[in-house]
Amino acid sequence: MKTAALIATLGVILIGAAIAIVMAWRSAHVDIGLFGWIVIGIGAVLAIVLGGGLMALSFYSSRRGFDDRVDGRDGES
Repeated sequence: MKTAALIATLGVILIGAAIAIVMAWRSAHVDIGLFGWIVIGIGAVLAIVLGGGLMALSFYSSRRGFDDRVDGRDGES
């Protein structure tokens, strides 16, 4: 039940943000054609994928212990 409420809340926030973005573009009197919207969408998706990939590498590095060796030595004191 908590998961469904969280997903619903995040969905409402996402829809609200999308509506606010579209309203901001329209109030600025900037005309964006179909190609412009496609490019903006592709850029947003690539930014999310890049961020997710970097976070995955960060978690992988942390769990494998690569972050523990900050001085370059392999556990030697």
